[in-house]
Amino acid sequence: MALEPGLYVVATPIGNLGDITFRAVETLRGANLICAEDTRRAQVLLAKFDLHVPLTSLYGETEARKTGGIIDRIEAGEAVALISEAGTPCMSDPGQELVTECHRRGVRVIAIPGPSALAAALSASGLPAKGCRFLGFLPKKAGEKRTALSAHIGADATLVIFESARDLKETLTLARELFGDCDSFVWREGTKMHEEAVRAPISALLNRFSENVKGEITLLIHVPESAAAGLDRIREAVRLAKSAGLSAKDAADAVSRLLDIPKKIAYDLYLQE
Repeated sequence: MALEPGLYVVATPIGNLGDITFRAVETLRGANLICAEDTRRAQVLLAKFDLHVPLTSLYGETEARKTGGIIDRIEAGEAVALISEAGTPCMSDPGQELVTECHRRGVRVIAIPGPSALAAALSASGLPAKGCRFLGFLPKKAGEKRTALSAHIGADATLVIFESARDLKETLTLARELFGDCDSFVWREGTKMHEEAVRAPISALLNRFSENVKGEITLLIHVPESAAAGLDRIREAVRLAKSAGLSAKDAADAVSRLLDIPKKIAYDLYLQE
């Protein structure tokens, strides 16, 4: 298939190679160049479908360095495909800078839709998709992660998070502290041989995924609107403790006992007041 010049943003399988679309295969076959987040993973995909197209890596620091030259090639009449390590490009993956610069320079950008962990997990979870909030990968530092999640207290929305197996327990624990024991969904190793899909309250997920968790995870948390009222109640108790002259430690102890919440939440709110 002859392709018009442009940047083709091609979705590739999350895990199961059978999920690739016919249009994606034909687009990759017709490209002059494929920009891949991971060329080793890309070579497996190309070999599976007998595709013989030049590859160049595009990740992290290489994106800024290579973007100009890639767009020069498109402007000279070539078709370039962009793929990520898995799924749909630019969803917490490299490529945003290249796509943005294409738009700035008037270069045509064509989406070749297909597999997406975001859409797949939402559809399999049964949690409300309307107004969902895609957070991608959360910060690694505990304080920054808490700040990122706290912004969604009372959201009445489903949060979609890409999480590592190593950090899943910490994130679930923090989410329960901030949002309560709300309905959530873990999609582990999606579309792969050991796929696991579990919807349950956070406490049940913590019991199930407390140790020896492996693989890639998409985590969905449905944050209830009522969580905002709960936080307001905690803040008011902290204010009263602070106005009574209690230290941060003593106030956290008192509020924790009164409202049956982790001391850390009360302590952090005391420092914010």
